[in-house]
Order: sequence, then C-alpha cells, then structure tokens
Amino acid sequence: EGHNSAGRALSDYFTRRGVECEMLNALKFYPRALAALISKGHVFIYRKLPLLFGAGYRMEEKHTSKLMIKGIEEAAEALCRYIEAGGYDAVLCVHPFPALMMTRARRSFGLKIPQYFFATDYTCSPSVNETDMDAYFIPRGTKAEFVACGLPAERMVESGIPVQEAFYAPRDREGARRALNIDPDCRLLLLMCGSMGCGPIEELVDTLAGQLGGNARLIAVCGSNKRLYAALQEKNLPDHIRILGYTNDMRRLMDASDVFLSKPGGLSSTEAMVRRLPMVAIDAVPGCETRNLEFFLSHGYVTTADTVEGLAERALDLLNHPDKTEGMRRAVERDFSTCAVEEAYQYIMRPTGA
Repeated sequence: EGHNSAGRALSDYFTRRGVECEMLNALKFYPRALAALISKGHVFIYRKLPLLFGAGYRMEEKHTSKLMIKGIEEAAEALCRYIEAGGYDAVLCVHPFPALMMTRARRSFGLKIPQYFFATDYTCSPSVNETDMDAYFIPRGTKAEFVACGLPAERMVESGIPVQEAFYAPRDREGARRALNIDPDCRLLLLMCGSMGCGPIEELVDTLAGQLGGNARLIAVCGSNKRLYAALQEKNLPDHIRILGYTNDMRRLMDASDVFLSKPGGLSSTEAMVRRLPMVAIDAVPGCETRNLEFFLSHGYVTTADTVEGLAERALDLLNHPDKTEGMRRAVERDFSTCAVEEAYQYIMRPTGA
C-alpha cells in the first residue's frame, strides 16, 4: 500500500496541474496466475513469516533472482506495446518491478520515453541498481548509498519520498479531534503496523491497556488484517482504547495524535515526520524496514526498543513527557521541510535542456 500511496501522491499532484495521468499495477502485464502468486505470496510471507521475508530480502540484496528477471523480461514487451499505443510522454515508477520492466523495454525493445524511479524506502532496495532511469528521486541523506550500489550520482534527485501534498499543510490538531470525537485535552497515542496490520499490535494493545492512565488514550489501527480487528473487538478493552480497521484518514488521525507507535515503513514514517509527529518504531518485519530504522535512528528521527514492554514504555514516556520529543521535532523539521511531489513535478516538467 505504501507504493500505491506514493503513486497516488504523484498522480494527484500532476493531475491538479493539468497533466493527464494513469496509474497502473505493474503486475497487470504478467500472466494472471503469476501475478496472483506474487501478490498473495508477498502478503502471506510479510504478515505471517516475517523472518523468512527478511532472509529473502537479504538474499536479494546480494543476488537478484533469475526467476524474477525472467518474469520481468516477459512482461516488458507487453508494457512496451501498451505505452506506445497510449502515446504516453513519461513513466514514473514507484516500485523496482516496473523500473526493471521499463529498463528492459528501453534496452530490448527500443522504447524511447523519459522514465523515472521513486524510492519508497530509506535505502537502495535490491535490483534498483540494475535499472536504467533518467532520474532517481530518493530521500535526502541516501545519495551516497545509491551511488555505492552503482547508480550514477548525476541522476540522483534528493527530493524525499512522495506523500500527498495535503500532509504539508499546517497541522490542525483541534479540528482533527473534533472530527474524530476525541477529548481535546487528552494525550493520544496512535498505534498501527502498516496497511496489512502485521507485527505485535495485539500484544501492544494488551500491554498498554494496563498502563494507560490519567487522560491518556489509545487508537489502534488494524488495516486490512480482519483477524486482528475481530480479535481486538472481542476483548473487554477499557473505554480509553479505540480499535479501527482499515482507514483512509491517516492524516487526520496523525493530526489528532501526540505520539505514533508504528513500524518504520517508508510512506507511513514519512507522513508522520512531515506532520511532525514523534515516533516510536517497531522493528516488526526485517528487510527494507530494518534499513529504514537504522537510518531513522542515525538521524534522530525516532526511538525504539527490542521488546513489546520496552516499546510500550518508550511510547508512554514520550506521551507523558512531551519535552522529550523536542529533539525528534528539530531533526524532522530540518530534513522534511520541502514538498517531495512538488520537487518531482518541477524537475520532470522543466523545459527540455534545462
């Protein structure tokens, strides 16, 4: 869902400025059965077998799968025909799969069209170094890593990860709380673990239920994880805990909250930082998010702990002592002050030869 969010942020921004856009799932060009296997298999392993996911990620960092490359080669020709028939002027890729497909379309089928890659994590993901893009839009502070992976420095654009332009608007804490029917005077902790609802959410809710005191409140977002949502709904939780399923209202929830307890996903973390929301990071799924967490910790954007009890303690400490979040706020204000989608638009739409 993070890749979808980045794509929508770009498409919406360009559309509002008069550019006709179409957003497509790259797996559309794969055989239907293979596309379903890739999609459902990824979700299952990510949610149920995170250690296996992490091991696979580390393996891909060293050697790109020959099977994956073969599938991309077969899909690239269909993608090339689609682009040529549609008369498109440029392609923006928010995932390595379409970037690899576009590279193959350029090299094997002679597709001559500007193509751009947008990183959605704070690391050079596996196989990105095998792509041939006209520009790479990457988070600030990651250029050295992308270059070390073999990508040309002159094509790097440190714009940041694209999130919806609305996230850069002034934060409206009072308005968000009125809309969500939340006590304006409470201290609010927001808990989620991505759109798939992975990680120790149930354990954290149980732990926090016994420790939230005074005017502290908790909202836990389960995403698309219906089993988790049902399990939490069945619990006899106190009134100061609210359980939500999937939501499209993350900006308002972030605006209403005082502390964010979540896994270090590229998009959700960026949204929180753009909104200046202090974050406690859950290292729930090894892989690119471990790299994200390492980057965040090195820049002072987040804090973390190794256990459920430790995470709950860190979150409650920040919730009850707002002065301890000032260092995080200063760090994100320093590095997340400009709008990534606007920078991308200005770069891509600049006059030819500029």
